Amino acid sequence: KATVSVLYWSNKRLMRYFGGLLDRPVGYLFVSVVYHLLYTLCALDVYFRSPIQDVGGLVPYSSRAAPLAKRLVFVTLDGAPADAVFKGAVRDLVSERDGESPQDATMSFIGRMMERGDSCWGVTHTHVPTESRPGHVALIAGLYEDPSAVTTGWQANPNMSFDTVWKEASHVWQWGAPEIVNIFSTVPHVQTYAFPNEINDFSQNPSNLDAWVTSAMADFFATARSNSTLMNDLNADRVIFFFHLLGMDSAGHRYGTEGKGYLETLRHADECISKITETVNSFYGDEQTVFVVTADHGMTRRGSHGDGSPEETRVPLVLYGSGVNKNCKTDTKHRDPVRFWQEAFSSIEEEYAYTRKEWHRDPLTRLDVEPADVAMLLASLLSAPLPVHSEGITPVEYLADHPSVRAHALYANVQQAAERVRGAEALRRSRSYYFVPWSDQSSAGAALLSIEAALNEQDYAFVAEHGERVIRLFHEGSAYYRTYDHLFMIAAVGFAYITWGLYSTTMVYGTEITLDSRAAAVLMVAYMVVVPVAYAQGMTWRDSCYLLAPFHLLPCIMQNWGSVLRVLKAGSFLRYACLTMCIVAVALGFHHREAFTLPLVVVGLFNVASGDVMVGMAAVSCGVFTLLPCVGSDLLFIVVPTGMVQGLGGLAYCLAKGHTSLVAPFVLILSASVVVAYSDYLMQTSDDGLPLANQLAAWVVLLLSLALPQRYKGSERLLHALLCLQPPMVLLSVGYEPLFFVCLSFLLVGVEGRRRDQVDVFACSVFLMFLVYFGFFATGNIASVSSFDLPSVYRLQTHFDKAIMGALLIFKLWLPLIAILATALTLSGTSRTFFSVLSLSVAFSDLITFFFFTTLRNTGSWKQIGHSISCFVITNLLTIILTVLWGLTRVYMGHEESAKRE
Repeated sequence: KATVSVLYWSNKRLMRYFGGLLDRPVGYLFVSVVYHLLYTLCALDVYFRSPIQDVGGLVPYSSRAAPLAKRLVFVTLDGAPADAVFKGAVRDLVSERDGESPQDATMSFIGRMMERGDSCWGVTHTHVPTESRPGHVALIAGLYEDPSAVTTGWQANPNMSFDTVWKEASHVWQWGAPEIVNIFSTVPHVQTYAFPNEINDFSQNPSNLDAWVTSAMADFFATARSNSTLMNDLNADRVIFFFHLLGMDSAGHRYGTEGKGYLETLRHADECISKITETVNSFYGDEQTVFVVTADHGMTRRGSHGDGSPEETRVPLVLYGSGVNKNCKTDTKHRDPVRFWQEAFSSIEEEYAYTRKEWHRDPLTRLDVEPADVAMLLASLLSAPLPVHSEGITPVEYLADHPSVRAHALYANVQQAAERVRGAEALRRSRSYYFVPWSDQSSAGAALLSIEAALNEQDYAFVAEHGERVIRLFHEGSAYYRTYDHLFMIAAVGFAYITWGLYSTTMVYGTEITLDSRAAAVLMVAYMVVVPVAYAQGMTWRDSCYLLAPFHLLPCIMQNWGSVLRVLKAGSFLRYACLTMCIVAVALGFHHREAFTLPLVVVGLFNVASGDVMVGMAAVSCGVFTLLPCVGSDLLFIVVPTGMVQGLGGLAYCLAKGHTSLVAPFVLILSASVVVAYSDYLMQTSDDGLPLANQLAAWVVLLLSLALPQRYKGSERLLHALLCLQPPMVLLSVGYEPLFFVCLSFLLVGVEGRRRDQVDVFACSVFLMFLVYFGFFATGNIASVSSFDLPSVYRLQTHFDKAIMGALLIFKLWLPLIAILATALTLSGTSRTFFSVLSLSVAFSDLITFFFFTTLRNTGSWKQIGHSISCFVITNLLTIILTVLWGLTRVYMGHEESAKRE
């Protein structure tokens, strides 16, 4: 009784405070941001939980066969798609046969190694998100970090400890970018050489990064010849050399994968691999070194990565040296090829034809793997203990053709997979009051015993035939325990989004929120039911937060449900039809950007027929931009003319409407932005770096353009706010974005000119929701996390700095949204009405978010998985950005005084 009384009293006080907080716009917006961030993390937790969160204390296993190599050289080409490398290798051979000049070559060394038959090759199919950190973790540790782990960025020390191949080596030396090599430098026997951040400048030659690596490697081996201690360490068994070549990633972001600069960087990377091979072989001279060349992720033609397209997920894998199968042939049924081939082709035959035609290789010599398989391969080559958290399957076809070696490698893999299931089961059993074991536990155990018996009888053929199947069976068991509460949590997230949508509606049509003792009782019951259930099932504290958060909103919904229901019933069929059309258009727009065009064309033609030609033509013009291809690398011949069109359009409109006071500052700042963009482009094409004066000039123009609207009041306020957002758009553009902003500005000014005294909150909310999503896609973006291209910020920041570059990319995304919100604020008239419009827009947006949550998937091709994640994350981010920009737009438009009067 005492516990219940205390809980009731505390919940009553909490609900009084919470109700007062939610009834205020600032409190609502704060809770909205936290709520959507919480459930973005929850959805990623539900579908993509890390494999090491639920497993601990695992025993490592290793192959009992003799090692195939004494040392390992591991090279990663950051941002190298398989097409670029293998086509480059073929181009070298074709150029040599046709007597063409050597400068046409790009991957001559790799091409000759593959042509001689001294190597084994294939394609590594990376997982989403295709970023450098999760890519390298998968290659070296054999596990796939869940997509929410990308929020840790480039941190050297992850939030969780995981096993790697490096930990089981005797000595490891690594060279490369500090953001990558420092991830694996926590082990005492790992020595790291990272290049200084100063040379990671996107305005300079990207090959300088790779040149630093080879130069530091040459100095290291030269020093070793006169250092006896170092020489002893280098001659030990299980020695690993890791070379991270970042040049191709930097070149891809700058030039795209079809640019001349990218091909030159590719050629230089091939020269670096040749130098590394020659240096190591000449130093040892014993032919006991194995070389592995691969990549962490690919790159799209437009110079981006992060999503699951084939250009981003298909990367090269080439092995040569000691212990490598030099006569590799694969069965077409091996390694479940449908998972791989369907990413880019409709059939295996099409993939075979492409391999023969474009890469000039026999497809049956191609051995495709996943990143986690590479980690198992590295450990098997050295007969080192396998990473305990690895989800890979050892690709034994890459190993030298010794049946006993391959059988022992597969058996170690089976033991490691069984150990992961054992640990996960023990942990889940100890945490859960009601435990349901994996249904195939007994059959998997029997399969393990049969593999062990066959190995003891030296029946290596049986192990080779059934080993991979048993490993996959145990992987299913690991997935079962990792997603033990999967369906229950999916229902909880769906309930959370529906609850927030209903609550946002009550903020518009409900009465004032005054939560009483009944609300406290509802919350107390929720706590008394949810917390014990979560504890009994072994859920984490985050799972409890996911389950409890919606119950804090239920009392508000229950209190205002009657008034909300009356308003909804009073709505006309036409209103709901328009809302449905906009929601369907937005949802389709994530898959086909062209879906945004039809509603705008319909609205435009309707306005032209009604006599409002400017709004109609502006709407039709805006609809054209989602029919255009996505923007790519910096296209000066588009940016400068569109900047001039901006100036002429704004100047003509100001003079026509009599706003002469706006002409001089607008023309001056926009002209300065065009001049800075042109000057920066010329400087960056020279590969000499962007002078500090150019960057300072760009920053001055950016800040001045944002400060000027504060000088203007009244009818000129919106017009000048839109005009002053155009210079930043020029500075951050790489294509037709400034021209889109001109058309959008004409549309917004025309809509604002039709403002009425009585504001239709529903219509304004639909208008705001649709234009926010349209503004994202019309600026050349796609439904992909790879839309955020670094070339957009090169005029303001060229040195790699994740904080500044990330802030500038987000600011570019905000520019059209600020313009749209500024117009909505002007149409609303008062801050309270604007808040109602925003709240209802968030409710509509959450319908789209909930739809994409239901389409999230963690099976199928990586293109499908990546696209489903991107759609869900982008809808959540845009909803959060809407709430954040509410306050910023009020400040930008000078509505502080009106808020105080209200």
